[in-house]
Amino acid sequence: MKIKYLMIAVFLAIQTNAYAVQGFSRACNLLSIKNQYPLNHQVVFSFFSLAGMSLSDRNMLRYATDSELATYWVNESFTADTVSIPRYYLFAKNIVRSKPIAVVGAGTAGTFVQNFASSSWSSFELDPTKLPNDVLIMLQNRHLGFFARAGHSAIIQKFTDKNVRYEVEAQHAYYFPIEQISRFIPKSFARDCNFNWSWAWL
Repeated sequence: MKIKYLMIAVFLAIQTNAYAVQGFSRACNLLSIKNQYPLNHQVVFSFFSLAGMSLSDRNMLRYATDSELATYWVNESFTADTVSIPRYYLFAKNIVRSKPIAVVGAGTAGTFVQNFASSSWSSFELDPTKLPNDVLIMLQNRHLGFFARAGHSAIIQKFTDKNVRYEVEAQHAYYFPIEQISRFIPKSFARDCNFNWSWAWL
């Protein structure tokens, strides 16, 4: 009987841990970041540089006007495991669509722009010791965890049509090597920066 209860406890622990794997997307106009964080939006841009944005782009954004910021977008998705020790191989893929700004509401309708996928099954981590103090303060007590990212390698992309907005729809999955099984988790959808998501600045 004790063995039975132990097996149930282990199963529940695995199931509970699996819920720590989350999917997140954003379709983010950089001017929206400045409007949301007028005093420290430069910190967010610094964070993007740590995630792969080039130094030249970072320097360009430092002096960009509002009209210029409005033309730069971050369309990306993450599959994240919010733990301190890696457990799974993670995967994310997405599709980016455009819609006229006048069209309200989510959905699959729209014009296909491009799609992205993470580099196969992977699990990356940002080294907190390499993060500047202003980024650490912004993240505060949040553990960065492990993640797979689907998005443009330059982080930002320039789109000049001011009458268009973008949406991102993503599929997320993880592979558990001990059991040699893979599982999908719920899809994510974004038509803005998703500021309220707990992993918004992964």
